[in-house]
Amino acid sequence: MSKVSQMNKGIKTKNYYFDMLDLSKMSYCHYSCCDPSCKDCDKEFEECDHCSPKENKKFGYVQLYYGKNPLLYVTTPVMVCPFGLNKDNFQMSLQFTNMTDDPIMKGFFDFVQGLEFEQMKLLGLEEEDEEAYISQIKYDKKGKYDPNLVVKVPFSYNKFNCDIYSDNYSGMSMMNISKFSKMQCDIYLDKVWGANDKFVAKWKVRVIHVL
Repeated sequence: MSKVSQMNKGIKTKNYYFDMLDLSKMSYCHYSCCDPSCKDCDKEFEECDHCSPKENKKFGYVQLYYGKNPLLYVTTPVMVCPFGLNKDNFQMSLQFTNMTDDPIMKGFFDFVQGLEFEQMKLLGLEEEDEEAYISQIKYDKKGKYDPNLVVKVPFSYNKFNCDIYSDNYSGMSMMNISKFSKMQCDIYLDKVWGANDKFVAKWKVRVIHVL
């Protein structure tokens, strides 16, 4: 075993791909905020079943479940990170490269987009309300490049809540991810949040494998 492999021992992606998931196991629970005027740290929530999230003036969030797990977990294909880590908001863009000719990449794109459509339906959004849902699939304005999936690297208490490793490089860290790095990530969805009449479900990163 190489020195790099020894350093990364125990840190691995789960290799749990989109075509291994059964989305009939997905379920959702809608919560209202008891007092929206409270500070975020003081807010309390209660289950709501009398209206759609769109109609709920006290909308809190929607909790996603895959089976009994309060999140949906998936391993991405190998993707390019064209801009590296944005150090202002700790987000990365993962490019759906060569979707036209790569059936696995196209399948993953369809999987992510299908989940977004399902969430819009759940929220009670119609076609004319599509701007109320903030898609995490981003396109460049001129349409010259393949679309990107925006993912969030969780950061709290002055540290990243995400593992990163490489089979080829020692000392990998979040802060030295270079532009156009190739990587495979374990990512997950857990909640749909609302603010200012908009809804968003952000993909978060659990493990990054830099290739």
